[in-house]
Amino acid sequence: MSVSYGVVQGRLLPPVDDHHIQAFPTDRWREEFMIASHVGCEHIEWIVTESTDEEFTLNPITHLEPADLDYIRSLNVTIDTLCFDGLMAHDMLTIGCETHEFRKLTESIITLVRNCSLLGVEKIVLPFLGKASIAFPTARNNACNILETVAMRFVEKPLHPLGCNVFFSIETDMRHDDVFSFAEDHECGVTFDTGNLLRLGYNLREHFDAYGSLIDNVHVKDMTCEFGHTTRLGTGLLAKHCKVLVDLRDMMLKSDHPCRFTFQTARDRMITECELFRRNIVTMERIFANDGQPVVTIVDDV
Repeated sequence: MSVSYGVVQGRLLPPVDDHHIQAFPTDRWREEFMIASHVGCEHIEWIVTESTDEEFTLNPITHLEPADLDYIRSLNVTIDTLCFDGLMAHDMLTIGCETHEFRKLTESIITLVRNCSLLGVEKIVLPFLGKASIAFPTARNNACNILETVAMRFVEKPLHPLGCNVFFSIETDMRHDDVFSFAEDHECGVTFDTGNLLRLGYNLREHFDAYGSLIDNVHVKDMTCEFGHTTRLGTGLLAKHCKVLVDLRDMMLKSDHPCRFTFQTARDRMITECELFRRNIVTMERIFANDGQPVVTIVDDV
């Protein structure tokens, strides 16, 4: 097994409408897979940013057509993970079981599970962040009810908690011990997002040590400072935590999970998205070659 580098969907294309940093590229998603195959991008994490019913149905993952299936299956680019970014538009503090929003959200997740299963996408990332934060007990309880409601729909196929070949991986802003407890209780994996953890002021080592065995997905980005903005990989806070990236790599290489690092880094208007992807790989390879020693220089010589 070797290290695989990829991107969250849309990151090999200019921003949607020239300002959306992260959004599903409705008109160009097929083109991005072609680009990925030419620049050495080995996997793309499918993204569903839509939250309203109308927007949700525009994403082809929600209504797979035979032509879409044939096209995706013909690719040399792996799609084994989907990130449901639209989840972050839902307030976990107010989305009780009796609400219309609860019913619609659980149906949306069930649709994603079914179609991911058909497509062979093994993992759905649920980002409990922003409005969807589960840092407070009430929000956490509502999130538990969502997961349990979804799981009940697949209980007749007892292959694993969801009853099919799709697993959940959670990303949250909780403390490391709470992340471990929540993921263990619901038999979920954990998405380790370096940038979001740094932005929240967390120590990457503490989080890795607390639930490293549950990490099944890694988002790589760098931050200028706590509560700051994303910045060029290797030029922000991540420089002090490079050894954690090495340990993540070593752990995944020894585990049953693919060793995949998915870039979600800051865009750079001075270079193309493809060139940025290539430079990110060089930065990561330098970190690994230096056994986690900080890479403090901007990669402009490649």
